[in-house]
Amino acid sequence: AIRIGEELYRAMEKHHSHLKSFGVLRINVAMNLSQFLCKEGRYEEALAYITRAEAISEEISEMSLLPEVEFLKAKILFFTHKTEECKRIIQAIVPYMELIHKDHFAEMAKEFATSQLGLFLNK
Repeated sequence: AIRIGEELYRAMEKHHSHLKSFGVLRINVAMNLSQFLCKEGRYEEALAYITRAEAISEEISEMSLLPEVEFLKAKILFFTHKTEECKRIIQAIVPYMELIHKDHFAEMAKEFATSQLGLFLNK
């Protein structure tokens, strides 16, 4: 899955499109690759892809996936022992997720914060 995802991502990088939907697709591919790499313990590669997803979001002004991108980035930072940066991101994104009604992701982030970081983030 990772090899295919990387090939797809490289092909998408070579293709230039100004369609916002193409940018969203690139974000999703980068996020999925990052998740797979993270599950395999390949954290530096995972961080590189999630950083690309973050950059694409900003480049095309598409913020709808940014909370999920940032949550995944926070988890990768946690696994690379960068807990302070992880905490900072989690504390910033949970209220935003709740504000935009991404309640499922907010609950996932709060559960992660509690179980992994000892943070209790309630309304």
